[in-house]
Amino acid sequence: MVDLAVVHYHVLPGGVTSVIRDGLRAIIRHRPGLLRSVRVMAGRPEGMDALLSSLRAAVADARADTVVQATVDARLDYGHRSAAGAGDWRLAEVGGPDAVWWVHNHHVGKNPPFTRALLRAAARSGARVLLQIHDFPECGRIDGYAAVRAAVGGELYPFGPHLRYAVINRRDHAALAAAGVPGPYLHLLWNPVAPEPLEPGSERLGRLMPGDGRLWLYPVRIRRRKNVLEAGLLARMAGGAAVGVTLPASSAAEAAYHRLACALFRDGTLPGRIGFGGQPRFRSRSLAELAAGADMVVSSSIEEGFGYQYLHARQWGLPLIARDVDAIDGFRDLLPDPSTMLYDRLGCPLPTAERRHLTARYRARLQRLRPFVPAATLRDAAGRIDAVTTGPLIDYSYLSVELQRAVAARCAAAAELRRLRDANAGLLERVRALRPPPPPDPADDPLERRFGPAAFAERAERALSWQPSAAGAGVADADSVTARFAAAPYQRLLFDPT
Repeated sequence: MVDLAVVHYHVLPGGVTSVIRDGLRAIIRHRPGLLRSVRVMAGRPEGMDALLSSLRAAVADARADTVVQATVDARLDYGHRSAAGAGDWRLAEVGGPDAVWWVHNHHVGKNPPFTRALLRAAARSGARVLLQIHDFPECGRIDGYAAVRAAVGGELYPFGPHLRYAVINRRDHAALAAAGVPGPYLHLLWNPVAPEPLEPGSERLGRLMPGDGRLWLYPVRIRRRKNVLEAGLLARMAGGAAVGVTLPASSAAEAAYHRLACALFRDGTLPGRIGFGGQPRFRSRSLAELAAGADMVVSSSIEEGFGYQYLHARQWGLPLIARDVDAIDGFRDLLPDPSTMLYDRLGCPLPTAERRHLTARYRARLQRLRPFVPAATLRDAAGRIDAVTTGPLIDYSYLSVELQRAVAARCAAAAELRRLRDANAGLLERVRALRPPPPPDPADDPLERRFGPAAFAERAERALSWQPSAAGAGVADADSVTARFAAAPYQRLLFDPT
């Protein structure tokens, strides 16, 4: 049996918290003899009581003996700047010889002192540690990557008999494998997709949106890489639709973007509402209950770790409008036409002055990568960015936040809106052609079979149950990972904090 310590910066509602909650519930239910104890460790108390209640309910339902506990340690929180040393993290003391530390997003750049202390302690303690990466700092997050490299140096990806990795998509698995993490130390641990059938008795949320049009549900927490202004612009172009983004921003780095987006949706520049799922009226509602009031699911995100909203649309029987991102390569076959419209471009015209501003911003961004990326790799990225930011129409997702706002504001003029619609006529025609997906076969649903709780529990058991051998330690090539994520799609200005 395993004494499991689950570590994340916080357990606020959102993607990683959902993975922790649904993953642990799946293990408790489908592998009831695996976990002797679970201790959830986070830097904030908010959300902890709800998580513990959910896990203890799963224990009771499964008639398991798992003991569920919690520790709130402020040193784990975002932005903590204590001089935490390796001696502060005595990993072997939690749970004794059967302990496994399951640490989520350990090196994303939110808390470099913790990253440094964790890696040092993991190397010295002999405790088993599984580092699950949901988001790579190399993937567009220059400031976070610079901070963690300054704290840790080049040995960002050590591995060994006691230290393994889990990733949540094929792209990230390929990145670490190419960098030198051996196969036995690297697990592809797809996120669990808990059953969430649509609940038809729920309130019609479309009435909360401007007008009486269709509701496009965007079930995410707002942040720049979710590119929510594009979802609103696409709804404005389609006509008769409004976007509902479920959760507000939770970090200081996203506060300015959150305010700007809220202002544009509030004043009617873009149709919809931001963060309604966090309001008291809806806080207790599940995503499926919110989806019952929607006509479609939309996702204009420029980068995903897993892409829950893509699969949730299928679960809920709703059409999906979404940007085509590489994280979904493991389940494209579950997103067929005519219920799914994947797109890779929303073209918009820009005045000459704005084009010059855009060129200068990209040059400055790529310049910041010079300490970490070979010159040839940067030249290739610059060439590819030039290719998508020149010509008569520029992809909206490659604009800065300021230019996205300017394009949206200009659409208040009927002539500008008509011009944008004409430029994207093919895209809008595909939106109009969308239809709900057929109901799955309850006897053999491939989504449930491949990504459901039982499938996750089986994979998690393999990832968490290992006996360390005596050899095989090393350090993967961090520069290889950096070069892979220096490609143009991961350098969009939406990744910048300002």
